[in-house]
Amino acid sequence: MKIKRKVLGSILIGIIVLLYAMAPVFANSKDKVEHWAQKTIDEFYEKGYISGYSDGSFKPDNPITRAEFVTLVNRVFGFKEKANIQISDAPGQAWFGGEFAKGVAAGYVSPNKNGTIRPYDPVTRIEAAKVISILLKWQIREDQEVLKNYKDFQYIPSWGKGYLRAALENKYFQGSPDGWLQPLKPVSRAETAVLLFKAKGGEFDNGLIPETNGILELKGLLFTPCCKDNKEDSKTCLLMPDCSKDGYGVKVIQPNGTYGFFKFDQEGNKLARDILLKTKKQTNIAVSLKAVDGVLNGGNLKVISLLEDLPLNYEKTDKPSDKHADKPSGKPSDKPPVTDPARIEQEFKGWLGDSDCSPNLSDPSKMSLKCLKCPHCEKSGYGISVKQSNGTYQYYPFDAEGHKLAKESFVDKAKNDQLPELLVKGTLEGNIIHIQSISEF
Repeated sequence: MKIKRKVLGSILIGIIVLLYAMAPVFANSKDKVEHWAQKTIDEFYEKGYISGYSDGSFKPDNPITRAEFVTLVNRVFGFKEKANIQISDAPGQAWFGGEFAKGVAAGYVSPNKNGTIRPYDPVTRIEAAKVISILLKWQIREDQEVLKNYKDFQYIPSWGKGYLRAALENKYFQGSPDGWLQPLKPVSRAETAVLLFKAKGGEFDNGLIPETNGILELKGLLFTPCCKDNKEDSKTCLLMPDCSKDGYGVKVIQPNGTYGFFKFDQEGNKLARDILLKTKKQTNIAVSLKAVDGVLNGGNLKVISLLEDLPLNYEKTDKPSDKHADKPSGKPSDKPPVTDPARIEQEFKGWLGDSDCSPNLSDPSKMSLKCLKCPHCEKSGYGISVKQSNGTYQYYPFDAEGHKLAKESFVDKAKNDQLPELLVKGTLEGNIIHIQSISEF
């Protein structure tokens, strides 16, 4: 069973979806035609390395997860042998368990000491560089002079500097035109296909890869996870100690009319507070900023500059903009620029629950569907309980549309008392998931 709302295309570079549960997509998929990596994608299709979504979409502009990345590496390099491993952060019969076992046997995957593999996390540039370095047996040297030319050299994790240096020298990665490496930026799906194509001896013209600056120019409203009212983010609330301790960020209107939330680094938080103390506005404090992503842990933006913006209409709209650029132009605009939805959309796998009972249960997966049908539970709203790497569960409530979809498709139509395990895709605002799609996992 699968329920989908319209998912608008991503802005960043991307690749192919590998989930076994999804049917192959056709070679003329409309969202890959004329893509810069189309030739490589077609070749991978013909060789049976990749498949796509059952709705006919290819999503070449989405980041690739660790589970998908490992699966593709194993297919391209023909790895079959499996190591005996125990994965602590994956369902018992997860489709990717055997793929990680192959990766461990091949020597390019190492589970954490606690047995976690973070299968749903995106693969970063520096992680991909390490895998390619191991697969191709590159010599990893200590000399880091080439890396010092980049503005984010000091933020490159020490464990990966040699791998990233090797990837740069062998022309598997390149920095941005404005001098950033962005080592923690998620690798796109199309980039992954090209990386592995080259690793197997294929020739690819790097000139086809679009060049994008590391610095983003964004406009939006100051926000903190504590203040969840989309229309009235009051100055009073934003300055409250309980809210400001969560840190600030900017929420930017996305193509589908919802907000995407980008958290600031420490410098951004300081600048945001200065703006709040000086502004004469009492609600919806608009800002413009320049920042770099893919530099700091946790996905926070490294803020270069942050200024209060002129009063503009930042209210959400039911009608997406018809025109938007792949990258902010830097020119003044009377509308907030479209930003990267691929950075915002996430996958959540876990158990259907309700906002009253599930957050208080040590194991929400053992909750009965009968309980969810109780008026009190239904009134509290439905959501999903996701198991964390430490064995505990994190509960995420759905937005109103997600609650409605969960009720109509899983609660009302249930044929037994078994709690469904779900795959949810959506954008996270605070701790609320704005639903894009829900399916039974």
